[in-house]
Amino acid sequence: MMPRVEMRDPFGMMFRIDTGIPGMLQAWFEEWLPKLYRAGTERDFGDPVIMSVYPLNPDGTGYDWPADTRYISQPFHIPRDPARALDALAARRAWIDEQIKANPR
Repeated sequence: MMPRVEMRDPFGMMFRIDTGIPGMLQAWFEEWLPKLYRAGTERDFGDPVIMSVYPLNPDGTGYDWPADTRYISQPFHIPRDPARALDALAARRAWIDEQIKANPR
């Protein structure tokens, strides 16, 4: 399952999607990243910021990764390239898992 994703554009506008379908999340990135970060947008505007990544529990059996509030609400950047966005989220997910294992409550 994929987590809830909240993304901020260069001007602070927030966009959010909740889906357990990786293809739908990929389509969302393919639709919105080129609109929010048009070709030629200056690098000074930075890269897209994921403000929060929350787990979803669509089937009631458990979360797809630990829901630790120390990490799920820390903003992080993803590439402007939609083809690399899911990989960036997967890397963040792995980082969160590592942090939780290294810093148990």
